[in-house]
Amino acid sequence: MELSPFAQRLKVLMEERGIDLRALAEATHTPYHRIYPWFRRPKSKPRSDDIVKISAYFNVSPRFLLEGGERDDLDHRAQVIARVQDLDPVLLGKLEAYIDGLLATAQPKPHD
Repeated sequence: MELSPFAQRLKVLMEERGIDLRALAEATHTPYHRIYPWFRRPKSKPRSDDIVKISAYFNVSPRFLLEGGERDDLDHRAQVIARVQDLDPVLLGKLEAYIDGLLATAQPKPHD
């Protein structure tokens, strides 16, 4: 069966990491039933949120996954944002408090 260009690029990335579809689903918190069709039905299209998570996992841009071309890496901030989007509200609140604490200690203190 011929794979879509998207699935071909994804297959190469998976082979480089030595992972299968189930491992990709687990690592990216993407349901297996959404990943599997990309490799079985050439016209199957990924959801945008799946593309963001998968591109962050492989450190490539969503554009590379969708359009191909030269492989361009995500910048670090985009990777962090993609990971934060998966947090539940409790963990997100803890992360925000932690960031606030970091920023408070990083800001210069006024001199007396």
